[in-house]
Amino acid sequence: MKRLVYAIYKASPRVIRQLIRRVIAVARILTGQSNVESERYINSQGTARVPIFDNNIVIKEALICEVCGTDRVTLSYADLVRAENGTAVRKVFHTCEECGLLFTCERRMDREDFFEKTPYVEDQEGLRSGREVDLVELVVGMDGIDKSSNILIYAIGKGNTIELLTERGFRNVWGADVSNGINYGGRLINISRQSDFFSRNEIRFDVIIAVEVWEHYARDEIDKAFTWQFEQLSANGVLVGTTSLWSPTARNEYFRGKFESGMSLLRLWHYPFFIDHTSLYTEEAMKRLGRKHGMTVHFAYFDVPYVHIMDPGKRIVFMTNQRSSKVSEYIDVNFSRKFLSVSH
Repeated sequence: MKRLVYAIYKASPRVIRQLIRRVIAVARILTGQSNVESERYINSQGTARVPIFDNNIVIKEALICEVCGTDRVTLSYADLVRAENGTAVRKVFHTCEECGLLFTCERRMDREDFFEKTPYVEDQEGLRSGREVDLVELVVGMDGIDKSSNILIYAIGKGNTIELLTERGFRNVWGADVSNGINYGGRLINISRQSDFFSRNEIRFDVIIAVEVWEHYARDEIDKAFTWQFEQLSANGVLVGTTSLWSPTARNEYFRGKFESGMSLLRLWHYPFFIDHTSLYTEEAMKRLGRKHGMTVHFAYFDVPYVHIMDPGKRIVFMTNQRSSKVSEYIDVNFSRKFLSVSH
């Protein structure tokens, strides 16, 4: 009987197989079953079993939350396996009981290896560059921001955002990354070797764009990495980033569905299972990070139905100096809690 069922499954069109796998996943959640497999995991085609990629570091001692400083950290909040991009990945999640930060402790890959593995195949397809351009054009018109403003594309990778913005008339666009696998030069800076390049040259940025980067920070890198970004901003500058936020409970005014928060979300959500995604923030965690550094934090949504269905936590995050009340007010009126037309 099992062979007959499997033969029917294998002969089904791909879209039907995907639907069957999603139904099975939901059924397992509803019946309270874990999605942890002891040794091996069925791959995305359902035709074979593949080894589980397990890069977790076993944690036995108490941890301190990098965001809020508390030691109220729950170890092994969840232990799950999911197949993403043809690789079965095990993640052991820890969480802060104060700010809700959800994080893993993993052995990290080199940044240059990252471009050859998950998750950013789209780097070569230009999708991240499209979003970076959209975010820059979104904030043009804010107080003091125009096409002559200093703009930094943070963690630019191998994208062509500098060229795209230059073609649109932006005259002072820079890029920064830490990978040794990028051809640096001109306005593309390796900040792992020259972290003080911009301060040394007295360059401050009116706009810093950070698309899908904050989730890559290890727990003990978070504060240092955000501090560097805040220090590069001009007095009225704005840091604009995108990431998918974690929701332990259904508090958001728009996203309150059964599978949009808590363990139900975590078991279905693809985002945490990319190999290098190690930190997932709540809105509260982002706000606390901002307050620690004198920044005001605003959140906006993607006006993209696909995102609402597949990744309801995806947010556009704006951070501004608390003393820049005019800039903060502009963001609050025009962007905060609004659905914005930005490439997903």
